[in-house]
Amino acid sequence: MAWFRTLFRLGRMKGAPAWALAVVLGGLGIGLRFRFDVWLDQTPFLPFFPPVAIAALVCGWRQASVLLVISAAVAAHFFFRSPGLSAHAELASAARLAGFLCVGGIFIATIAVMHGAIGRLRAAVHLQESLFRELQHRVANNMQVVAAMLTQTRRAIDDPAARDLVERAELRIRSMGELHRRLHDPRGIAGGLETLLLDYLADLFQDLPVQISLNIGAQDLNVDQLTLIVLLVVEAAANAAKHVFRAGQGTGFAVSLTPLVDGRLRLMIADDGPGFEQASVVAGAKASRLGMGIMQSLAQQLGGRLGVTGGPGTTLSVDFPRAREEGLLF
Repeated sequence: MAWFRTLFRLGRMKGAPAWALAVVLGGLGIGLRFRFDVWLDQTPFLPFFPPVAIAALVCGWRQASVLLVISAAVAAHFFFRSPGLSAHAELASAARLAGFLCVGGIFIATIAVMHGAIGRLRAAVHLQESLFRELQHRVANNMQVVAAMLTQTRRAIDDPAARDLVERAELRIRSMGELHRRLHDPRGIAGGLETLLLDYLADLFQDLPVQISLNIGAQDLNVDQLTLIVLLVVEAAANAAKHVFRAGQGTGFAVSLTPLVDGRLRLMIADDGPGFEQASVVAGAKASRLGMGIMQSLAQQLGGRLGVTGGPGTTLSVDFPRAREEGLLF
C-alpha cells in the first residue's frame, strides 16, 4: 500500500490537468483489459480498479466517477454481449457489473470523505501553528520588555553590588527571551546547538578579545536539554566575561559536548583565567553565589551535577543522560 499512501500525500490535481490524467488512466485501463482479455474471464473488472482508484486519489471524485461509468459501459459493451448467453448468464453478468459500480462508487465516496477530513485537519493544524507562533512571539517580546525595564532600573542604582545583580538578571532575561524566540523558529535552530552557542557567545564577547572554541560531538538533544545547555553556557560565559576577560586575565573560552562510554553526555565549559578553588566560590560575593547557584540548578534539571575545577583556568562539567528517542530534536 506504499503507492496508495504516496498518491494520497500528493494531493489533488485540478482543472484540465485532472481531466487529462483521468482520460489517460481510463485509456490505460481499457487497453490493459483488451490486452489481457484471455486471462481475465473470471476477473473482468480487474484492470479498471487501479485507474479509478488513482483518479479518485489524484484527480477528484468527479473525474473518478466519470471514469467508473465509462469503464462499466466499455465492459458491458465489449465483454458481456456474447451471443447465445442464457438468461442465468446474463443475470450473473448484470450482477457483476452492478457490483463493480457499487464497489467503485463506495471507494470513490470514501476517498472523497477522507480528502475532505484531511483538508479540514490541515486547516486546523495551520491555524494552531499560527496561534502558537504568535503566542511565542508575544512571550519573547514580553521578556525583552522586562529586560528593558531592568536596564532603566540598573541605571538608577548607585550601589555597585545591587547594580551588578540587576545587570545579571537583565542578561539572563534577555538570553531567555532570545532563546525562546529561536527555539520556536525553525530557521533559528537550523544549525543546531553549535550555531546557537556561537551566536550567543559572539554577542556576549563582542567587545572582548576572546577566542571561542566549540566542540559539539552530540546532536541528539531535545528542546529542554537544548534550552538548559544554552542557559548554562551563557551564565558561565557572563561570569568569565566579568571576572576573567574584562579583567585581562584570560583570552580563551571553550565549550564541548561529547558522548561518554556509559551512554551519557558530558558538557564541559572552560576558560583560561587564573581559576579559583570551589570553596572560594561558596564563600564569595553574592553575585558569584547567585551565578553558581543558577548553574547548579540548571545542571540538576539536565539530570546531572555541576563539577567545578579551578586553577589554572576554570572548568565546569556536567554529565547527564541522553534524550529519549521520542523527544529528539536534532
